[in-house]
Amino acid sequence: MSSMRVSFKNWTLLDYAALSLIIVETVVLALTWDFLPSAELDTPYHLLMGKMFSDYDTVMLWDYYEYAPVGRPNLYPPLEHVLLWFMHDATGAEWWDIGRFISLIQYPLPLFTVWFFSRKLFNPLTALASVVVLSATSDFWFWQVSVAPTALIISLYPLFLYAFYKKRIIESMVLMASFLYLHLGLPYVIILGVSIFSVVSLYKTKEYIKQAGIVLGAAALLFLPWIIHIYMHQDWLKFGSPELFNVGSFLTGVNIITFFFFVIGGLSCVDKARKDLRYVLVLSAAAGFLAIAAYGWRYRMHSPIINCVITGIGFEAVYRKISSSAGNYRKVGAVFLLLLIPLGTYSLVLASGTPSTPFSPPQSRVQVPGPAQYLPLAQGPQPGNNPDQPAPPGFQGGVQPVQKVQPGGPTPSSISGMTLRVQTSPLLDMLDSLRTGRRPPRVWQITNPEIEELISWIIDNTSPDEILHMENGMLADYLALFTERRTDAGMYREVTTPELLQAVREGKKSGIFIIEQEKMRERGIIPEMALIAQFGDLLVLQGIKTQPVPKEMPFHLTDLVVPFALPQRSDQWIAFITDLAPRRVYLGVQQKDLENPDLFNLITRLSSLSEVGLTILVEDVHKPVSAPRVAAIRLLLPSEKLSLAYVKSVRSTLDPGTTLEIAILGPPITQNNTLVNTLKQIAPLTDRIVRHVSPNVEVIHAVREEQTVLGIPLFIQIDIQRGRSALTPQEIYLLLEAAHNVAENNVIIEIMYLPDDPEFMSFLRAVYAE
Repeated sequence: MSSMRVSFKNWTLLDYAALSLIIVETVVLALTWDFLPSAELDTPYHLLMGKMFSDYDTVMLWDYYEYAPVGRPNLYPPLEHVLLWFMHDATGAEWWDIGRFISLIQYPLPLFTVWFFSRKLFNPLTALASVVVLSATSDFWFWQVSVAPTALIISLYPLFLYAFYKKRIIESMVLMASFLYLHLGLPYVIILGVSIFSVVSLYKTKEYIKQAGIVLGAAALLFLPWIIHIYMHQDWLKFGSPELFNVGSFLTGVNIITFFFFVIGGLSCVDKARKDLRYVLVLSAAAGFLAIAAYGWRYRMHSPIINCVITGIGFEAVYRKISSSAGNYRKVGAVFLLLLIPLGTYSLVLASGTPSTPFSPPQSRVQVPGPAQYLPLAQGPQPGNNPDQPAPPGFQGGVQPVQKVQPGGPTPSSISGMTLRVQTSPLLDMLDSLRTGRRPPRVWQITNPEIEELISWIIDNTSPDEILHMENGMLADYLALFTERRTDAGMYREVTTPELLQAVREGKKSGIFIIEQEKMRERGIIPEMALIAQFGDLLVLQGIKTQPVPKEMPFHLTDLVVPFALPQRSDQWIAFITDLAPRRVYLGVQQKDLENPDLFNLITRLSSLSEVGLTILVEDVHKPVSAPRVAAIRLLLPSEKLSLAYVKSVRSTLDPGTTLEIAILGPPITQNNTLVNTLKQIAPLTDRIVRHVSPNVEVIHAVREEQTVLGIPLFIQIDIQRGRSALTPQEIYLLLEAAHNVAENNVIIEIMYLPDDPEFMSFLRAVYAE
């Protein structure tokens, strides 16, 4: 391990200069804390997956938070998400603050590891020049100041190269296995580079080819469990068509000034590689990254980690040449070193587009146009604001919303559309950001005040188990992270959702849709969608299949679920129940209120109207359920607390004539083998297993597969209110029709807030009429 340590012996002013630059970059980055993570392209996804791991307290092999209701296999390697999970559990910090902290570490860390690598293998000047060039690379900064496993790989990559070169097998193996557990693509670029080095080094030694076999073989063996997981779900993988290499994409962002030193460094490495394997190592690593050259912006983000070292070698070579040929070599050398200052602050880069848009805009963006006036406005919840809800990041006073800008958009296929542009360094950009109070430029961001308002509206006007229908995966994950609502979109589309509007027309989707105004303009107005709110460019629509509600109901309901009301509201609820006259009414009650005298009084009053049951939210499975005498008891508790022993204990306390029911909450259970087995065990002890669903038709359709997996008929309970607002009769009828097709007459509805809409009440009377 001694070779991996930093020794303070023989340090020079150049070493102190390099480390001082890294410290300055770190301090300035820390001062921009409110703007972190600056790049939000992948950040919401990874934070959401970390949250899912934390919520379930395990490594998740199935993603329940995206592509609802069914979800998808979680094929993304889990190491980053495990780290996020552990950080959250250890600190209790908010998820976005964890993302900020990772951004704060993930940018200066590769500056240090590049310095360490270059200083250990070469010399102080090469190390300083490498750090300066890397710190001035905006594309590299953009990606590192985000939450992305590839950014963590890049940060540690120089340590891996050094460990491999120094024949530190254990360190190399651990780092390589970690890379594999971080990403499914970038590690193979690293493997390619190491393989090239091991083969080329055969002219001097066979040790590296043997070491490569040991390191890569051991890492692959450690990665084998995830390989098996991917193989088992290989049908879910959908790879896009590979891009053809184009010159424009490859050259975009190239710094003309430092490219001169890169060429000199490359030639110097080729010349010295005949005798020195250090230069073979650097050239092999750079060659490995050429495998993603066709991936345009990805190459520009990742390859600087090694290209900067070649540039540093070139700078050192020019310095030595000038110093050795000058009469007063000390003065000349000192003057030449001053060139590092402009090299670290300004770049002359090849770019496409206009100066105001350094990257081409993506196909989908979040911005703030004028109000939409071309869609029908539904009678429903309007934009609200919850003052008690903590604001998401990026909404500090004076911060202006920034249009999303994505690297890697359309790029020219040749250099004919290229221009030269002077570009400031990330350090200057961050300093300017501190001066103006605005986010640094050249970043892709999703946060703006309209998104904050949308988040508050979702929390106020939807139930926690609502599914939000969306097409923008980044926005979907961002909203899921801050609202805890699942979405039917997501990132990394191993699976894809049906086209939203067509699914609505076919009755396959219903509920809340969040779509960009521009996309709705492109598709045209459809009668199935009604605008209920707007936040900047984002339209919140209610969508259902258009169909008339029949005058004569083809089905009738008998059971109804309402909340346990406080005494001052009980008369109103009794009047409501009297009006509908259900055969059985369930009172939703918390376990701690089971001995509340007001509950006994309400049960007594309702008993003269219908049978009475209780749906009990179980908070403590170790505390006995001492419920009043009622017709039915339904237990609502997290799936991880449900057990055969607990159900037996409750069953033993009930009268023989009392119906015992178990509720299934949350995402579909088809991939939760533990819960499926538990439900099969307890089924003989229960009279009903009730599947609670949100007001989304596709969730109801998913219950059919759950019944097949369990081999048990399920009752379906539908929440027919969205937040405090009642659904329209048309939407309720669509939901009831779908539920009837799945569960026949085993359908129950839940009403948590007293309705006041006459049309809604008239519909309910028809549903409960004998």
